[in-house]
Amino acid sequence: MREYIVRNLTDDEKSKIIKKLGRNPNDVEWAMIDVMWSEHVSYKSSRSFIRRFLRSSGRHVVVGPGQDAGIIRIADDIYIAFKIESHNHPSAVDPYGGSSTGIGGIVRDILSMGAQPIALLDSLHFGDLDKRRTWFHILGVVKGISDYGNRIGVPTVGGETKFSSCYNENPLVNVACIGIVNRIVPSVLNKPDSALVLYGNRTGRDGIHGVSFASETLDEESIEEDRSAVQIGDPLTEKLLIDASLEIFSRGLACALKDLGGGGLTCAVSEMVGKGGIGAVIELDRVPLREENMSPYEILISESQERMLLATSYDNLEEVISILNKYDIQWAVIGRSIPERKIIVKYKGKKIVDLPVEILVNVPIQRHPTKPRTKDFSKDLKFEPPSLEESLVKVLRNPNVSSKEWIYEQYDYEVQTRTVIKPGADATVLKITSEVGVAATLDSCADYASIDPYEGAKGAVAEAYRNITAVGGEPLAIVDNINAGDPNNPISYWEFRETVRGLGNAARAFSVPVVGGNVSLYNESPSGKIWPTLVVCMLGKVNIRHIMTPSLKKTNSILVLVGDTYNELGGSEYLKILGLHGYGSVPRVRYKKEKTNSKNVLRCIRKGMVLSVHDVSDGGIITAVAEMAIMGKKGIEVAIRSNLRGDIFAFSESHARYILEVPEEHVEDVLKITGGIAIGKTSSSSSFYFEVNDFCVDLPIRRLEEAYAIRW
Repeated sequence: MREYIVRNLTDDEKSKIIKKLGRNPNDVEWAMIDVMWSEHVSYKSSRSFIRRFLRSSGRHVVVGPGQDAGIIRIADDIYIAFKIESHNHPSAVDPYGGSSTGIGGIVRDILSMGAQPIALLDSLHFGDLDKRRTWFHILGVVKGISDYGNRIGVPTVGGETKFSSCYNENPLVNVACIGIVNRIVPSVLNKPDSALVLYGNRTGRDGIHGVSFASETLDEESIEEDRSAVQIGDPLTEKLLIDASLEIFSRGLACALKDLGGGGLTCAVSEMVGKGGIGAVIELDRVPLREENMSPYEILISESQERMLLATSYDNLEEVISILNKYDIQWAVIGRSIPERKIIVKYKGKKIVDLPVEILVNVPIQRHPTKPRTKDFSKDLKFEPPSLEESLVKVLRNPNVSSKEWIYEQYDYEVQTRTVIKPGADATVLKITSEVGVAATLDSCADYASIDPYEGAKGAVAEAYRNITAVGGEPLAIVDNINAGDPNNPISYWEFRETVRGLGNAARAFSVPVVGGNVSLYNESPSGKIWPTLVVCMLGKVNIRHIMTPSLKKTNSILVLVGDTYNELGGSEYLKILGLHGYGSVPRVRYKKEKTNSKNVLRCIRKGMVLSVHDVSDGGIITAVAEMAIMGKKGIEVAIRSNLRGDIFAFSESHARYILEVPEEHVEDVLKITGGIAIGKTSSSSSFYFEVNDFCVDLPIRRLEEAYAIRW
């Protein structure tokens, strides 16, 4: 038997484990404990903050944190499952393999709850576009997402792509999946004497130490050494898994189901029975292998993809097997659940593991020192503004603002025919019934968080809230992915805490519970750490008849600005093009105004008073209006007077603001309801005229479109 080298445990943790067991674990037991105590599986450095700051209850919540996905009710007998996960470290090493297996894993998480996967969204953060390694990441990640999602028939319908030098060595690949639930299947088993069926791909050596790899910082040596920790995806087998699993669900044959993701068989078995208060016996010889001479610990911690662990009654076992045979899927009955809270593993007639479940699933919380930043990022900002025309064109060309069609055109976003609003709008909308739709968005505000992680986290929630509102949706719930640096770095750990605090406070203020999430730490390399990056996936309920898009619809419509603008340029796209990122105050989330403006905008939408809606975010008001004009191919005439300097008003990214396109006959009512101001109108010309105080832009729409549609 090959010797196992422990990677995730401190000397103090090893001592506690030995004391608790009353003996020294053998190599196989150490391997199991090691993966279960890894940061990636146990959340030992993040659990205390998550429990302290996040709320998961709400009137729409059916299943909250603790299972493989959250589930909400959006209408009578309509349940939606959704989940978000990261595949950052694997994508840094092998962009194609890392991103494609990230898609496979998140789809199986949704499937594990008894849901049919209906949509994918992705949040991608890459480094500078002038870096060769950045293009290595971009091309591999986008192709991996495209190939896997397209081949399994699940559309990629939305997301975001951002760029900053802090992601040069540590790209972020966060993927979310949405599913429709007909019959909820738990990922937790509380029934002893259930058969445990492993089905899907055979087990190989790919992905071994995957969770350990994800719980360490990256450097050149680890990138080469841990390439084998990246799993190998097989979308054709995944499609068969989806179809077979849905048939098993439809016949009511599943007692519980788990995806074999991080930690492999060890994690799937331990979490399934451990959270249900029982135990399991595993016959390791029965696991189908695709490589010879695999050691027991390799079998137990392999993260080979496209594998599921099903718990079913022995009465239903024959029917389950017939379904798996029908789809030509490899399967094996590898064990059974037992009433004793133990994990027992047998191999070649010998008991090689005998561990209490508690030692695998009840990992002690680990706390680290925190140290707030001492640098004053919000210092006074003074600069001589360039021309508004020049600045607008540069902002539209900025890769954070410009069209991402060059990315999403590679995805099949219309398969399953549910996609009502396609990528490129404020949020996507999926048709569930003839009247009910789900609005979904994926948002982050890392630019703000780099200056103020607390306000940056609140800003991500606020932007998601506005994006759901802008398509006509009522925000309902959140799943989140927090990406941060090494928790052993006091500043990184402080940034993480502030991010969780900001997320929790904003979610409570907006009454959108956090029903699940993921934490990805150790996103650091010798060249530095990433900005604290909270990615928020928010779902909302929308009436199909009241869906809004940002493209202008008619000429001679009135443009209405809802919300107040402040001198808040910190973290803005405008300051980035001027080389001044890090200066100024970031936009502050004003909860009351955000909720009031959302409510009033929705009221106008539902009364049929509005033709199009766009929230104001990256690039400010002038960029929002320009995007509406480009998408709708309409001319614009805007004239505004403000107490702020013209360029500040134009490019400030203050929250709680919307641009509405309103027919002239409804303007008076819309202004009364929203408290907004009329700032201009659409025209039949092909020009964009935007004036604020003594600053002015007068350009052909074609010139703006060329800047916005740049293909990197």
